[in-house]
Amino acid sequence: MAAKPHRYTEQLIDLLLATADIEDPSWLKRLEDGDEKYRAALVALTPLRKQVEPYRRVRTEADEAERRLREEQARAAQLQATRSKLNELKNLLLTITAEDPQRRGQSLETLLNQLFALFDIDTKSSFRVVGEQIDGAFTHEGTEFLLEARWRAVRAAVKDLDGFSGTIDRKLDNTLGVFLSVNGFEPTAIELFSQNRPRLFLMDGADLSAVVDDRISSPDLLTRKRQHAAHTGEVFIGAYSILS
Repeated sequence: MAAKPHRYTEQLIDLLLATADIEDPSWLKRLEDGDEKYRAALVALTPLRKQVEPYRRVRTEADEAERRLREEQARAAQLQATRSKLNELKNLLLTITAEDPQRRGQSLETLLNQLFALFDIDTKSSFRVVGEQIDGAFTHEGTEFLLEARWRAVRAAVKDLDGFSGTIDRKLDNTLGVFLSVNGFEPTAIELFSQNRPRLFLMDGADLSAVVDDRISSPDLLTRKRQHAAHTGEVFIGAYSILS
């Protein structure tokens, strides 16, 4: 190493830093003339620590740069994986429209389960299909939610929201509801449920499209809809209105 130090620079720096980190070389006392060697080592370590400090700073900066690079690479890989999965779900959503009602409900169930899993939303169990209706439960920002999702030829009406609202009312006070109707809602249903201090808010197919198009994430959409309902009492605001 001494003859060709340029080939062993990193190893030499490792050795110097490790030596400078020695606080008490007391094992030297067990050697012949140990006390003298111990005192000499203590004297030598003080200037050595000062001499290696620039190398230590360089190492620290290099380690930090490498750590940041690894984090950036991991974020980029995660972002790419998320976009790829969203594109897959977007294609699934497009194909569902041509399916018969029974298969359409099962496909929507698959889409929602994968979408919630993609954004790490804590679902209590896989969403299940009952006819054209999907039921589920999940936790978001410390609040328990019930989900009802439908894909029917007609828009959801007051009676549909009434039934779901009754289910929510039988749960604990901190339970809220999300009603997803892919084909939207009757205006009277939105108006009525925006007048009575609601414990639910609404989503439609355009909201779902905004998520799979990577315009807004599911968690952010849920948060923004809940905030809008809390601030205005209105149970529905579209994703594209939020984004505009």
